[in-house]
Amino acid sequence: MHDIKLKSITKSYSIGDEKQIVLDDLSHNFASGKISFILGPSGCGKSSLLNIIAGIDKNYSGEVLYKGEAIQDYDKFRRENISFIFQDSNLIPHQNLLKNIVIALHNGIENKEELAINLLKKVGLSEHIYKKPSMLSTGERQRASIARALARNTDILLCDEPTGSLDETTKIEICDLILEVFKGKTIIFVSHDEELARIYADEILTIDNKKLKSIKEKTQSESDSQIERRAENKIKPEDSSFKNRFYINILSEKLKLFNSLQLLVIILGIFIFSIGSFKAVSYGIDQYLYGKYKADKITLSSAGMSLNALLQNIEDYNGKFKEKIYGLTLGLPSSIRLEKEKLPVFINMMQEKNKASFSEDIIAGRFPENPKEILFSKAYALKLLYTFDNLIDIKNISAGDLFNRLKELPISYKAVCKFAGKVPKDSDFYDEDLKIVGIIDDLRYISDFDEGLFFEMKKFNEDMDVSGFVAFMRNIGINLNYPFYLGEEGISDSIYVNENIYFLEEEFTKYLSKIYLSETTYKFTYFDIFIDENLDTRKKVHTNYLLFKSIFKGSDNISLERKSYLDDIYGYKLSIIFTLIILGVIAVLSAYNGLKNLITAKRKDIGIYRSLGYTTKELKKMFIKEGLIISFFVCLASVFFFMIISLFLGEYFINLLDCSRIVNLKSLFNFDIFSLSAAFLIIILIIIISISSELKKTNIDELIR
Repeated sequence: MHDIKLKSITKSYSIGDEKQIVLDDLSHNFASGKISFILGPSGCGKSSLLNIIAGIDKNYSGEVLYKGEAIQDYDKFRRENISFIFQDSNLIPHQNLLKNIVIALHNGIENKEELAINLLKKVGLSEHIYKKPSMLSTGERQRASIARALARNTDILLCDEPTGSLDETTKIEICDLILEVFKGKTIIFVSHDEELARIYADEILTIDNKKLKSIKEKTQSESDSQIERRAENKIKPEDSSFKNRFYINILSEKLKLFNSLQLLVIILGIFIFSIGSFKAVSYGIDQYLYGKYKADKITLSSAGMSLNALLQNIEDYNGKFKEKIYGLTLGLPSSIRLEKEKLPVFINMMQEKNKASFSEDIIAGRFPENPKEILFSKAYALKLLYTFDNLIDIKNISAGDLFNRLKELPISYKAVCKFAGKVPKDSDFYDEDLKIVGIIDDLRYISDFDEGLFFEMKKFNEDMDVSGFVAFMRNIGINLNYPFYLGEEGISDSIYVNENIYFLEEEFTKYLSKIYLSETTYKFTYFDIFIDENLDTRKKVHTNYLLFKSIFKGSDNISLERKSYLDDIYGYKLSIIFTLIILGVIAVLSAYNGLKNLITAKRKDIGIYRSLGYTTKELKKMFIKEGLIISFFVCLASVFFFMIISLFLGEYFINLLDCSRIVNLKSLFNFDIFSLSAAFLIIILIIIISISSELKKTNIDELIR
């Protein structure tokens, strides 16, 4: 019976425009269990023929049959039926002998390490199991190569000059070992050594005129061969693949990897630090503004619109834009009576759906639960108490005491119709018995109204003067006490009073109907809309609402103040990001070239894997897994570098960006999780793409020829 049958094999190489034929219409049968030696000078085609038999070289004409059948899957054929012994042993240098043997064992073999240890002992390497190939002599490396081939337990052994680099004594020793451990297998030697062929060969062949010619053949009965043949009827394993196997390759070159990727680590660390610092300062600015203002409320103005018209306008807006308006509040000037004295007041409307927003600022009591319940502003409550009992220490009074004293005041809310020319009737009076159920500190809706606010507003509105400022304050319910002077010393005695009380929408509508005859009669020039308490949303809503019907006006001073702070860091941000982009490109090119060189240095190792039967797909997966591990360590090192920078430069850099000294950061390490994730993803892609593209350019099949 024949293991290998060659039919009309022709192999040629192209050299420039010329075609050189090395094998021409070659046919031969290699009998099972025989030892064949192929002799001939260098360049005659011996190694080419061996590569064709092994299924490594598929670029030829003719046919190779195994046990009478054409070979369909060369990777599977080589994995299950072929073992190699090379001239230089072809062991993977960064793996120890044990691992070199295990790498050759497919998934169907159990107890791989135990088997590998026994085989190394069998070839006399029991004391060298955990040594790397570089620590062994040439003969010892060949012994390890024999152990690896034996571990595969295949029917065919191909030996390409296995004794070419050995001395005479070691040659005989290695050949004896090969024939001992592979007794009964089909063995094909490629060699220059005629003496070895004379001693060991059952059949000696030479390549003559580009064909195989037999020059010696021993007589041996077929039955004897079959008796000694142990692998003839061996049971094929269920899984002879190398799927999901993983061994380090690029990672073995730690110093070269470090040199290739250190710049990428540094740039990524600086990127995380810079973006994190910018984000932290931006966040700090926003937190400062959230603490200073009520950012879910925007004050706007119109030429004059009724309550119903404003509500309809908001409904129309919400039907068109993603960023919604969640409510409306507005007010009108009126008066109350306290001990027969008429006092000015600004009555504000609250909607039940904005309960959460108002409740945040209630410092005593609760939010109204029915129309007859109202809230007083803290400032107005203090004014009333101070006016009628100037012995009260209004600076130190608690919210609870303020609330209790306020409820004791005999306040009347009676008011008459304000419609011009109308003689009021009994039905035109508003005289309800209202109950104060809470005090609200509503000063955060607008900033402290002193010289700082005036100059801040003047920065955004150059035409603003003192009288205009006072008028603006009064229109939104803020009456500034006089004297109010603006001189060289700034504004003096600028105590402000926020004369606000708050009605629920139902009671406010009733008040309008009584005092102004109907809800549509009174035209509001100033009103507030409620939104999500988010400064980015605030800016969008303010812009969209003003452009919606072009009938509203209003400066969003909070967004303008925010912009002024952010503008201070914009220049730093732009220059640092630009610098990082330039350095990042350099780092990426450095990483790519480094990985490319590492893969090039591993070309021989890739060839060894392929000779053992690893598929191209399995090898690519193995290298991609290494790429993911490398990416992980690059990201980890970058985070570590980022932490070092933060420890030594974090506070200085934050202070550099925070020109206004308004940011209060509690964390030493500041990073933006989104940009951090994006950076890590980019690093992974860079490394994976670098490895994949280099493997794609490398013809892996060519590496084992």
